[in-house]
Amino acid sequence: MTTVEIKLPDSLAKQAQEAGLLAPEAIEQLIAEALRERRIERLFEIKRELRAAGVAPMTAEEIEAEIRAARDEARRARFASKISFWCMLVGSQDVRGITVPLLVGFFKPTQYFQRLVGCFTGHHKA
Repeated sequence: MTTVEIKLPDSLAKQAQEAGLLAPEAIEQLIAEALRERRIERLFEIKRELRAAGVAPMTAEEIEAEIRAARDEARRARFASKISFWCMLVGSQDVRGITVPLLVGFFKPTQYFQRLVGCFTGHHKA
């Protein structure tokens, strides 16, 4: 928790105190609202800049595709860290330009492993 000291003109401080605006909860709420308003204004500012630059707005389908791509990339990154660990433990082999662990004799190629490699290489079924 941070302590903040502010200096106000006496008349303004008196009015704020009478209105209950100097209570910690009220100040927290005022700051949170001001930050939210600034973020919203920044979004509108970016929108104006994009329009001025001639950038067309994204469709709902394009937005959904971007979200899907970001989630897929995050999933691949999680699997990549697991595969890197396995490669370190048991050796590795290059598959489609991707290093995957050598699991021959260590694990049977299960459906889970095939899915894991598929997610890592981009050839997977959801």
